[in-house]
Amino acid sequence: MAAAAAPKKHLGVTEPISLAGPQPIDLRQSAVLEEYLVEAKLYESADEATHREEVLGTLDALIKKWVFKQSMQRHGFSEQMASEVNAKIFTFGSYRLGVHGPSADIDTLCIGPRHITREEDFFGGLVPMLRELPEVTELQPVPDANVPVIKMMFAGVDIDLLYARLATPTVPDDFDITQESVLRNIDDQSVKSLNGCRVTDMILRLVPNIAHFRTVLRALKLWAKKRGVYSNVMGFLGGVNWAILAGRVCQLYPNAAPSTLLARFFRVMSLWRWPNPILLTDIDPGSLGLQIWDPRVNPRDRAHLFPIITPAYPCMNSSYNVSDSTKRVMALEFERGLRIMNEIERQKTPKYEQLFEPAPFFTLYKNYLQIDVASASEEQQNVWLGWATSRMRQLVMKVERCTNGALQVHPNPKEFTLSETATSFFMGLHKMPKTEDGVQRQVDLSPAVKEFKAAVMQWMSWKPGMDIQVQHIKRKQVPEWARGGEPPKEAAPAAAPAAVADAQAPANGNAGGDAEQTAAPSEGAATEGANGAAEEQDGAAAPATGAAPSADGGKRKREDGDGANDGDANGAATEGAGEDDVIGGGAKRAKTHADDSGAAPEAAEGEGDATVSGSDPQAGEGEAKDIVEDDEKVDEEGKPGSVKPKAVSYADMAKRQPSGFELNSSVAGTGAAAAAAGAAVPPSQPAQAKKPVIKLAKR
Repeated sequence: MAAAAAPKKHLGVTEPISLAGPQPIDLRQSAVLEEYLVEAKLYESADEATHREEVLGTLDALIKKWVFKQSMQRHGFSEQMASEVNAKIFTFGSYRLGVHGPSADIDTLCIGPRHITREEDFFGGLVPMLRELPEVTELQPVPDANVPVIKMMFAGVDIDLLYARLATPTVPDDFDITQESVLRNIDDQSVKSLNGCRVTDMILRLVPNIAHFRTVLRALKLWAKKRGVYSNVMGFLGGVNWAILAGRVCQLYPNAAPSTLLARFFRVMSLWRWPNPILLTDIDPGSLGLQIWDPRVNPRDRAHLFPIITPAYPCMNSSYNVSDSTKRVMALEFERGLRIMNEIERQKTPKYEQLFEPAPFFTLYKNYLQIDVASASEEQQNVWLGWATSRMRQLVMKVERCTNGALQVHPNPKEFTLSETATSFFMGLHKMPKTEDGVQRQVDLSPAVKEFKAAVMQWMSWKPGMDIQVQHIKRKQVPEWARGGEPPKEAAPAAAPAAVADAQAPANGNAGGDAEQTAAPSEGAATEGANGAAEEQDGAAAPATGAAPSADGGKRKREDGDGANDGDANGAATEGAGEDDVIGGGAKRAKTHADDSGAAPEAAEGEGDATVSGSDPQAGEGEAKDIVEDDEKVDEEGKPGSVKPKAVSYADMAKRQPSGFELNSSVAGTGAAAAAAGAAVPPSQPAQAKKPVIKLAKR
């Protein structure tokens, strides 16, 4: 009789890379890191924490009163029967994880019995009750969202309230949300809502040291926001994604101090061979027949580039929004973070300021797309902006497809709001190296832009006055307010009234025409979330992570949510392997950095790379104008003794690989990561080399 397998003595799908505990210098560096996070005002005060708890208590009592009332008045329950019916409130997201900041929203889930419906009772009964309360303001029900939600300010606290309808007649006081049975015989929206809480609770159960996990996650969220890679809706990563990544690194180094964990995070992410999935635990096939992430069975899962798998059944890819373009940007940011953290670890008194420097987005590229979203009224703009924002990543993917990979797009998650009816977004354009045989790439952006505008304008809730325009601008044409200057004193709408009024309805198939002139919107704040639209990838269903899309169009700010090699969903690493094997780098991988200085090796792209067909297919070649030039080469040394690496542009970093920067490869041991990334110099610095151009015909 075979002996039973010994139980795991570790958390995660592999053994830890290191069990070493912190040294005195690690503790000092961690103290400095935590002090930096406190100075960055990432922690709420004790009074704020108490107020939030009081609000949640009041909301819980209100929910119980609402269920009692609905049971009697609408469903004919006796008073005795109605008193036995129960409902419960759960929190999830950053608040449940314990990494929320001051004034952050609270993601809450109301769990009710089977006779309390979402449409008639939750939106039809609870919303009127909330409207009558003086402490409730900015009430905004969003029943048509991918995950229906009620958004509101409750006594000054930002609340997102979801609803899950169980298949049981009541909700017991000892209700355990982690049990798989709670998902039995319920609708898809309830599964998604419940999984928000289930995923959060599972993450906390799967990390070895919750305090260290929270410190690292706070630091990562701050870093991601500063570097412009915190936005699930734009194709980067959201709150649950960063939490799972942080949790995995904590599993690999269970006894390490927070400062060490932060440094190891960048090492692991820089060497990880995507699309191997990130897993906190083995994928549970479950017993309810719900679809799970499995590239061996689901063709759509095999197309995922950056799989980060939720730990609760049904396990899904929480990062299916990532595209080739956004993956490239994140890979370069991971490399930059790795190099800076390597320098910090060598310092007796670490300085984290450089790690958290905001990304100089408007100096990284020579060419940008400006997307202007405008409406006839503030009420229209709130919903129109939400829809348009949820479709922005489609523009990224359409440009990738339309140009056959010759152009990649770097979306800036930050939105710039000029007025209550006008908002702008910006995307950087990055030209990939020419083909290996030296053939020039023909690039035409107009089909991608027209398809994108048509898709946005064909929204079922479109109304006259809603408009979106896309235009190409040079770096020198980027408005001063976008670079950080003051907005104009008197703002003009993003689209002229006549242009808005003349916009044809989507039924006519008019996408609004090619953008020629749009007024300059002003600086606004970054937002995150799907903003009231179903976050759906081309041909892919939204994962059941429970993340509620924001439906306010940016008015209320939210903090947050190819398959495995050989088709193995659990093949991220091998049990008992060393660091290189666990991470996926292996001894065969090339050295991460070319040299300690971070200087990029010289790599000439050749003469006259690609040409671009114009927006107007009828335009002649003689009317061409420059649109996309090689990203500027930068050669500026940091000051002596400074930890600042040599400043290089994203393009220079990509040139380390002949086929462009790639973190993963179909062959193990290839695709070495590029070296240090830093802020590009202002556009006033002279170019270091000849600049081949891509042409765009004039209209």
